[in-house]
Amino acid sequence: MKIAYLLESYDVLLRQVKSNTTVSNKVILNELVKKEDDSYRIYKVTIIKREGNETIKISKPKHSFHPEIQSLELKTLFQFNEFENYIPRLKNLIEFTGETILFAGDPQNENIFYVYEKCSISELNPKERFFLYCYQVLKEENQNIKLAIKEKVFNFKSKIKIEHYIHKNQLAMETQLNNLIKQINPESNNELYQFSNQYDKSDCLKSIYFNLEKLLLFTEKEYNEFLNVNIMVPQRTVLMNEYAIKPKLDFVRDSLLAKEMNQELLKILFEPILLLSTINIQNQITYYQFNYATEYVFELSQLLIENHNYVDDSDICNWLLDLNINSFSFFDYKTNLIQEELNSCESEVERLELLYKELKKFNQHRSKIKKSFIDKLPEIKVQICNWIEEEIEFINRKRNLDDPQRGLIKTQQPNNKILIGLSVAQLGYFVNILMQTGIIKHSNQREVFRMIADNFKTNGTDSISVDSLSSKFYNVESSTKNTIKEKIIELLNLTKK
Repeated sequence: MKIAYLLESYDVLLRQVKSNTTVSNKVILNELVKKEDDSYRIYKVTIIKREGNETIKISKPKHSFHPEIQSLELKTLFQFNEFENYIPRLKNLIEFTGETILFAGDPQNENIFYVYEKCSISELNPKERFFLYCYQVLKEENQNIKLAIKEKVFNFKSKIKIEHYIHKNQLAMETQLNNLIKQINPESNNELYQFSNQYDKSDCLKSIYFNLEKLLLFTEKEYNEFLNVNIMVPQRTVLMNEYAIKPKLDFVRDSLLAKEMNQELLKILFEPILLLSTINIQNQITYYQFNYATEYVFELSQLLIENHNYVDDSDICNWLLDLNINSFSFFDYKTNLIQEELNSCESEVERLELLYKELKKFNQHRSKIKKSFIDKLPEIKVQICNWIEEEIEFINRKRNLDDPQRGLIKTQQPNNKILIGLSVAQLGYFVNILMQTGIIKHSNQREVFRMIADNFKTNGTDSISVDSLSSKFYNVESSTKNTIKEKIIELLNLTKK
């Protein structure tokens, strides 16, 4: 099944709704009449028991094609024994038309059941028919789109092509969802999923949003490893995970506030928690942030359970290292602590000994969470190790200046550097890829950067800065990615000869 543009039906329907273009009654009827066998008016019946008395509350009817209606097992009057005593009373509360009546129990609440009364599509008012048409036509279209995506992915021969295809569709869906949110302009997350009984323009837009979000959730579930983690998480993903996250989130927040600890460390601990606590339509977060913050809360809750007694600042610092909090605030806090210790040292030899000891400690540290809190910054371990190495280099240079004879015993740097056909930015990104794929397995990134700086040069410079290479390693521009991608394709083509 080939579809030139996956969201074409969405675009067409959205234009019709926004411009109040009338869809012909014949088109709407043709679509809905196909499913007329399942056309019912549904009444929600709630039994309220209070102080020995029972009352029955009947909701306004909704059509079985409505987005809020879930599929339930329907029973005849003879099969529906649970609420048979209440059936006679319904005749005085519901104006039945004489059509077939069926019943269904609520799987979540034993005091609720539903009355299904058969109705024809033609008896619905035009606004309700168009609203149901909007939902049903896209619900059906989603099945076609899912099949098209699966077929396309199946025919791709490489993961890179699958990733590119999923990213493209994911971006199109996110853009359209954001456009719909602007059009609907809800005051809260829940309002996005609440429909009025007026079946107006806003309700039709919500039904489009409802279906499109389901399509994005399908992509998220089926092709999770290929998702663009920098795209915003759909609201329904947040709501679906809320029941699992909220108890942990509340426990972590209450436990942290109950402990006596350094206020600066408390603020740092709360940084990822605030990401989850403040999600709303105006303040969305990316998949990367959502996945990290969720894992952070689960890991931190475990640490709090295991250490329910007193913990000191050193313990909390180790937690933050374990949880890979690479924010500037934690970097400043840790480096300030080391600096205070350096200031108390009486000699440069003592300072160097302290720095080397700290460098060894951080280099050997292994975090519990592989992801970093801020994806565009190096891991906190790397940041601190770089800072320590710079301090060591500064002290050594200062000692060489104070004692010129020591400066003569420096290791001779190689004069004949190898010219490489990449810019510093491209080289930094290429090294990034080599390390991600395990081609370069050396764990100390700074040593890799230094080796490259000492032995390679580019057309732009004979002296590559270690700090510049480190910066380009983490902050990659799209043009740099495209250039390296072309070079990799050239390499692949050479393997075919």
